[in-house]
Amino acid sequence: MINDTATVLWKELTELTQSMRRPAALIGIAIYLGFFGVGPALMIGPAFASSPLTLAFWIILPAIVGIGVATNAFAGERERHTLETLLATRLPDRAILFGKLGAAVLFSMSYVILAMLVGLVTLNLASGEPGLLLYSPTLLLGGFVSCLLVSGVLAAAGVLTSLRAATVREAAQKLSLVMLLLFVPYFSLNFIPLEQRAVIIERINQINLGRLLLIAGSMLSILAGVLMKLTLQRFQRAQLLPAQASTGKPTAPSQTDQPDQPTQPAHTARRREMPNLPTPLADLLTVIWKEWHEMMQRDGGMRSTGRRSGLVGIVLIGIILPLQSGQDWVTAGGALFAWIIIPAILVMQTIADSFAGERERHTLETLLATRLSARVILIGKLITPLLWAWAVTQGLILISLVTVNLAAGQGTLLLFPPEMLPAGMGFGLLLGLLMASIGVLLSLRAATVRQAQQALALAYFALAIGYGLLIGLTIVLLELFNVGTGWLETGGLVAVGLVSAGVLAVIDAGMLALALRRFRRDRLLLV
Repeated sequence: MINDTATVLWKELTELTQSMRRPAALIGIAIYLGFFGVGPALMIGPAFASSPLTLAFWIILPAIVGIGVATNAFAGERERHTLETLLATRLPDRAILFGKLGAAVLFSMSYVILAMLVGLVTLNLASGEPGLLLYSPTLLLGGFVSCLLVSGVLAAAGVLTSLRAATVREAAQKLSLVMLLLFVPYFSLNFIPLEQRAVIIERINQINLGRLLLIAGSMLSILAGVLMKLTLQRFQRAQLLPAQASTGKPTAPSQTDQPDQPTQPAHTARRREMPNLPTPLADLLTVIWKEWHEMMQRDGGMRSTGRRSGLVGIVLIGIILPLQSGQDWVTAGGALFAWIIIPAILVMQTIADSFAGERERHTLETLLATRLSARVILIGKLITPLLWAWAVTQGLILISLVTVNLAAGQGTLLLFPPEMLPAGMGFGLLLGLLMASIGVLLSLRAATVRQAQQALALAYFALAIGYGLLIGLTIVLLELFNVGTGWLETGGLVAVGLVSAGVLAVIDAGMLALALRRFRRDRLLLV
C-alpha cells in the first residue's frame, strides 16, 4: 500500500515538476512569492515575525495554488484520455487517491515554505535591525500546521469535485460554490454595525494565538476527515470510466459510429440556413453558432455548471455587495468596479479553451481543414465568449439594481447616473475584449487548456500589477506638480475616461492584430 501510494505520488510530482519548468510557470512562482512573501513583509514591518496577520497571508496561498492541482486530479486525466490507463493498473483505489491527494498537499506546502523563507529574508533585509529576526515558535509551528490542514481540506474538496467532472474547468466551476462559503464570514461581518464590529475585532485580537490555532486546527482536522471519507466512498472505478457518468445519460452515437449515413460539415448546414447573407458574415455567424453550441454542451453538460456559476454571481454581485453598499452602489459608483471587471473574469473562464481545447479534443485539424478563413475562425472564437460574458454582466448589474431598490430605495426609484451607464458597459466591453484577445493569443500555442489558463492567469496578474503601478505613478506625479483634484469635478473626469477608453481600444486593436498575425494553420498543428 505504501509503495503503491509512493508510486502514484512520484508520478504526480514528476508531471507537476515538468509543467513548472516553463518560463510562464517560473514567472507565476515569482509573482506568488512577491504577493505572499515580499509584499506582506514590507507592508507589516518587524511585526511580521509574530503578527497573526502573517498567518492570514500564509493560509490564503494554499487556497490559490492547491485548487488547480486538486481539480486536475481526475478531470485532467479524463481530458488527456489517460484515466483508463491509470485505472487499469494493479494499483489499489486508496493508493491512487492518496497519491493524488498527497501531491496536491505537497505542492501547496512547497509554496507556503518558499513564502515563509522569502518573507523572512525580506524582513531582515528591509528592517535594518542589528540582530537576526526570526518567526516566533508559535507562529511558525501554528502557521505550518494550519496551512497543512487547509491544504488537506482543499485537496480533498478538489479531488472530490474532480471525480465526476468531465473537464478541469467544470471541476473548478463546481468548487467555486464551496469557495464562496469561505467568504461568508467576511461578508457577514460587514453587516454588523461599525461600533459592534470594532468591539468584535478587538476581542479577536486579544485571543491567545495558541488557543486560536488549536481551535482552528481541530475544526480543520474534522472537516478534512469528513471530506476524505466522502471521497473514499465516491471513488468507484466503474463510475469513473463511462463518459455518461457525469450526466447520468447514455451518450449519443457519433457520426463515426454511423458510416452508412451521409454527413456534411456543420458550417455547410448553417450556410444553407443563411442563404441571403454575405459569405464572410455567414461564415462568422457559423463559427459563433458552433462556439455557442459547444459552450452549452461541453464539460458533460455546461448548463448545470453554468447554473452553479450563475448562482454564485447572483448571490455575490446581485445581492451581497449591493446590500453592503446600500444606495452608494448606485449613486456613488459602487457598482462601477464590478461592472467593468466581471466581463474580464468571465472571459478568462472560457477563452483558454478556444484553440487549446480543440487541440485536446483532436478537433483542431478538422476545423482548420474547412474553407473558413483564419480571420473568421479567430474572431468567431473571440467574440462568442466575450458577448456571453458581457451579457451576463449586464444581467447581474440589473439584479443588483433591483436589490438596492428593494433594500434601500425608501419609496424612491434608484437609477444609475447617466454617465455611469456608458462607463460600465463600455469599459467592461473593452477590458473583456483585451482579456479575450490575450486568451486567444495564448491558446494558439498552448498544448493544453490548463497551460493556457495558467498563462492567462499570469497575464491577468501582470495587468493588475501594471494598473496598480500606473495609479501610484499618477498620484506621485499629481503631488509632485501640486495638482489638486478639483479639476476632476469640472469635466476632467470625463476627459480622463475618454482618454483611457481610447488607449484601451488601441491596445485591444494591437492585441487582436497580433493574434491574427500569429494565426498560421501550419504552425498550429505542430504544437
